[in-house]
Amino acid sequence: MGSTRPPAAAMLAAFVTTSELAFVVLSAFLHAIWSASIKGSRNPLGFNLLQLVPPVAAACLLPFWVPLGDVPRAVWWIAIGTGVSHGLYFYWMARALASGELSVVYPIARSAPAFLPLFAVLLLGESVTARGALGIAVVVAGMWAVQADAGVVGWQRFRAPGAKFAWLTLLASIGYSLCDKAAMARLNAATWHSAVPPAVVYYVLL
Repeated sequence: MGSTRPPAAAMLAAFVTTSELAFVVLSAFLHAIWSASIKGSRNPLGFNLLQLVPPVAAACLLPFWVPLGDVPRAVWWIAIGTGVSHGLYFYWMARALASGELSVVYPIARSAPAFLPLFAVLLLGESVTARGALGIAVVVAGMWAVQADAGVVGWQRFRAPGAKFAWLTLLASIGYSLCDKAAMARLNAATWHSAVPPAVVYYVLL
């Protein structure tokens, strides 16, 4: 009687899918803590600027650990674009959280999943299934439902203090997400000689 256990390849694929989902959920959890910490700080913009100190220090040491010639030329150009987008994101997020409520700012600023698939299809040649589109719509609808007031969506809250900067934060997050995806695709295809993962190197380059 044959074994009912799945082949090793299928088990590995299931593990990779599960681990990727776990990383996404963990990232979302950490991002929520990060945003709440910015909101609770005395100076949100200063809080964001202080976060740049460790990566800058790491960037000074990067050439000793990574052959920078392994980084494709295109990635350097993409890093410039995403660096600008990240800078605007940090600034606009700080301004939004300094002047608006977290329950107003966060759902707007984190609505990128509603728009990213469209840009990914048009600019990166990716595809989205009908089931995937439905899942994205449900998640984003749930985030925006936070704005509900007594069963009626309070659309006026989207014009509340901080909302303007939240919309700009959303725009910046779409920009850097597209850049990061393009850069990581090129890094993963490049020949790599360092023990430092390409994702870490790219983060420090920003």
